[in-house]
Amino acid sequence: MLALLQKAIYYTFSIGTEALIAAALLPILTARLVPADYGVWVLLIAYVSFFRPLLHLMLPDALRMKYFQYATKDIQGIITIGLLLPTAFATAIVFANLLSQNFLANSIGLSGRELALVLVFAVLHGFYYLVLALLQFKEKPRLFLAQQIIQTIITIGLTLILLQYEASWTAPLLARITALIINSLLGLLWIRSVYHHFWDIDSARRLSKNVISTGLRLLPAGLAVVIVPLSDRMLVTKLIGVQETSFLGIGALFSLVVSIFVSGLIHAWQPILYKQINNVESADNIDWYSRLFFIAIPVLGLILAFVGVTIAPLMMSYDLALIKPYIIVFSLVAVIDGYYQHNYIILKGLQKTNLLAILSVILIVSNIGFDLLLIPLHGGIGSAWGTVLAYVLITILSGYFLLKFKRQKKH
Repeated sequence: MLALLQKAIYYTFSIGTEALIAAALLPILTARLVPADYGVWVLLIAYVSFFRPLLHLMLPDALRMKYFQYATKDIQGIITIGLLLPTAFATAIVFANLLSQNFLANSIGLSGRELALVLVFAVLHGFYYLVLALLQFKEKPRLFLAQQIIQTIITIGLTLILLQYEASWTAPLLARITALIINSLLGLLWIRSVYHHFWDIDSARRLSKNVISTGLRLLPAGLAVVIVPLSDRMLVTKLIGVQETSFLGIGALFSLVVSIFVSGLIHAWQPILYKQINNVESADNIDWYSRLFFIAIPVLGLILAFVGVTIAPLMMSYDLALIKPYIIVFSLVAVIDGYYQHNYIILKGLQKTNLLAILSVILIVSNIGFDLLLIPLHGGIGSAWGTVLAYVLITILSGYFLLKFKRQKKH
């Protein structure tokens, strides 16, 4: 138990290092950019989060699910797929957009240049996550942390330099892309040192059907996590304006503490869980970890809301009265999402991918429905409350099925 908590703290610190990018950029960007420009930055990041699982077909999650079933050559084949498949998808989208005279980009509110940058960012970010998944299950926490630190230092430093030449959203975007290119090259060097090489076309061909099939089943669950904030931002932008979108981004940023802690627990627990999940004798250990989630997450949420409201005026140049409601509501979102993530990783470990796909569609549809109902009545904060209601619904449903499967296993 103590070893798990130590790993969780280590991973929380590692993941928090990357999250420091958003926290460090907040005072810099809100001071240098007008709210509309900051809103564009928030929207582009949301699009990157949407395209990443779409281009990579949830490859890091598919790798985690079956990591202990794979031989070295299988992993080499998956790395090859992770390099080729997203690049091919992104290239096809860029060419389709050019042939349609930017119709694809304009239909989602972007220019052709913005779409191309978002796709490059998404391809690199997805490969970065694949490397982190390999480091996690290979139990290389120091290298995991090193990747995060390099990403953070380069992004923040280069953003400060680029803002001297152009005070727009392009500065942080180009800085992040540059950092990801460097990290991807370092990741390939590590992969080569551990797995001898990262290019195995034969293994990639052999595994492609299975990997793509698993990825497609996981895709709705992965997309739901990003479609929810993306649809919030798109609907708020369309119904109210891009300035309110920036408030959503800032509120979500202050909820990162709980999200980072949950992610740290998951990264520490996941390899253990997926080894034990089919062992009936390990049920007590799994239940103990579950209780840890249910006790720690709401306590952190309360602390987060208080700390966020206290330090917000020190971190940004916008009016606290406008931002405070978003910080409080998004703290609640983070707590409920923590419960959902707990249910999600266990259901994924049980390989209930079809169920997760159905639940994810319910999450997406209910969130959009609540947004359309509440945004006209309450503005941008109505979107945040719609997200709360959608996650409450999906957490209850996923919890019901989880208890049902646990009872079936006991009998």
